[in-house]
Amino acid sequence: MTDPLFVELKQLRRGHGLLASDVVERAGPALRLACGVSARDSAADARRKLTLKISQECGRLPEPLRQAALVALALDRRSKQTDQRFLHQRVQELAASFDRDPRTAIRRIDHAFSLLAELMTERIEVEDADATSDDGWYTESLTATLHMDEEPVRVIEERRIVATADELDEIVLSWSVSADSPPSAEARQLSAKVSFGGEIVEKQQVGRSHVDFLMRLPEPIGLGQHHDYAAVITASPRQSIRPYYIVTPWRTCKFFRLRIRFGHEMPKSIWRISGRPSAAVTDLEPTGEDIQCDSLGEVQLDFHSLRLARSYGVGWRY
Repeated sequence: MTDPLFVELKQLRRGHGLLASDVVERAGPALRLACGVSARDSAADARRKLTLKISQECGRLPEPLRQAALVALALDRRSKQTDQRFLHQRVQELAASFDRDPRTAIRRIDHAFSLLAELMTERIEVEDADATSDDGWYTESLTATLHMDEEPVRVIEERRIVATADELDEIVLSWSVSADSPPSAEARQLSAKVSFGGEIVEKQQVGRSHVDFLMRLPEPIGLGQHHDYAAVITASPRQSIRPYYIVTPWRTCKFFRLRIRFGHEMPKSIWRISGRPSAAVTDLEPTGEDIQCDSLGEVQLDFHSLRLARSYGVGWRY
């Protein structure tokens, strides 16, 4: 039996693909379910949901199937003529890109759509209900490397974000330092520098320990497109920083990898913090999920599908 999602994807690629004026009307019930489109959505909201979801799932396809699907659906942003091409023109360009005839290109597109339908079906029941309310972007993946063996303490953050709005050109980056100090103490020294993928244009101190940085992207990104950046954050003084490192997402975060290098001064106990309320983290009580440093004084942990307003990371005690 033919997968209804596969059939509906083939209908969607006709004409101008996802850029067609009637794309919402051409989206069938299976696609609407997979993309979270409801009868209450306006045409603009429905188009946004379709484009975002399908773009996300195309990103999970292996190359060259990813490119085949994007070209077929007119989501190939590398071409300036995307919005002017019909399907047969896009197929011809795809075929020329790998030196094959259009029939081979169509077979590759069908293969890509078949796998795309499987991926979208897998996620229908586990889709995050908050994924469409991320205020312009969400985190696809985050890797943070914390150097506790340095002064000042340094964090290298590498993040891939995905736009949930068109023409996303800036984002707010937020970091805080939890410190043992009386209310009258000076604000913690927290600074950030973007290594690649953006430029910090504004810094706002929010309280003694929290800082927001406004980062401008090199160029606007469209709905469903991803963008990578890396930032280096330093915090001082080291001796005042409380013994834990956590990420508490307030927008969707699908994957978080944390590495900590303690060096030669290794804690007596280290524990995993996984989905705990922030208030419970500050109690500094072990969770029972003990972990050990390797021979270099390092730990690494992975977290998947983080819950909003819950904390993930590592706590330790010397």
